[in-house]
Amino acid sequence: MRRVFEFTLFVVAVFYSGSVFSQAAAVDIGWVQIPGGSFTMGSSGKGAEEDETPAHKVNVPEFEMSKTPVDVDQYKACVDAGVCEAPDTEEGCNWGKSDRGSHPIYCVDWEQAQAFATWAGGRLPSEAEWEYAARSATRGWKYPWGNKRANCSLAVMAESSKRQGCGNDVTWPVCSKPKGNSAQGLRDMAGNVMEWVKDWHYYGYKGAPKDGSAREVKGSPYKVCRGGFWGSYAKNMRANVREYYPPEFRENFIGFRIARPVPAKHPEPRDKLDGDLGPDSNVRPVPPSPQDFAPKNQSKKMFETFIK
Repeated sequence: MRRVFEFTLFVVAVFYSGSVFSQAAAVDIGWVQIPGGSFTMGSSGKGAEEDETPAHKVNVPEFEMSKTPVDVDQYKACVDAGVCEAPDTEEGCNWGKSDRGSHPIYCVDWEQAQAFATWAGGRLPSEAEWEYAARSATRGWKYPWGNKRANCSLAVMAESSKRQGCGNDVTWPVCSKPKGNSAQGLRDMAGNVMEWVKDWHYYGYKGAPKDGSAREVKGSPYKVCRGGFWGSYAKNMRANVREYYPPEFRENFIGFRIARPVPAKHPEPRDKLDGDLGPDSNVRPVPPSPQDFAPKNQSKKMFETFIK
């Protein structure tokens, strides 16, 4: 009877864990691995914005970041699952427009972004992670693509008051500007939409973490946003530019992308461990069990024996 009970618990555990994984897998997220390393965060010298100072060294552990900002179709999957709240639908928002499925979602507040991230098996990136990724990791560039000044061949932005959104006055589908990708393959890290990050805003970097983590202790009424948007000019497309808004703020230029730790690697298959073992190897083959030799027609009998 005890075996029956244990087997039942095993089946229930697998069922519910499978339900959780299937929920997180209900949306297709393309992940890009960002290698760990150190970089100089912020600005220094003539022309540096005070909120971007002091420039300081930060060590960032490796992590993964979504290849693109979360798009409308991805966010809709979370709404359809009953987890995420629908965005605003006022004029200028992408939500509810049939031709905007591949555009980045916006008109969402910080809590909505956080809810999606959790549902999709991730989190919002820290401000340090975001800037590190936008600088192409240890390359330390001003922009994701290098140090060349931003223009509409590289990002969805404003080249003039009459050419906002590179002439469209709105977002473009994600991945529309491949020349502006980071060295690791991240898309739209400059332009299209600003992106919520995890941190509360502090004016300047005095006392900021140096390990890549977020400032999670509330230091102001605002959350940090990063990256330019479709109405930003070139000077505001730099990777070190900071913006901040109340967490309940929803507008037609703020979206988000998500991050997560690098998934643990699975152990090597047994057949690889069993091959080419020298006489001095500490690894020894696992002896076969009786089940390894059981005929296929015995599998049902073995299962019945197990549950008796």
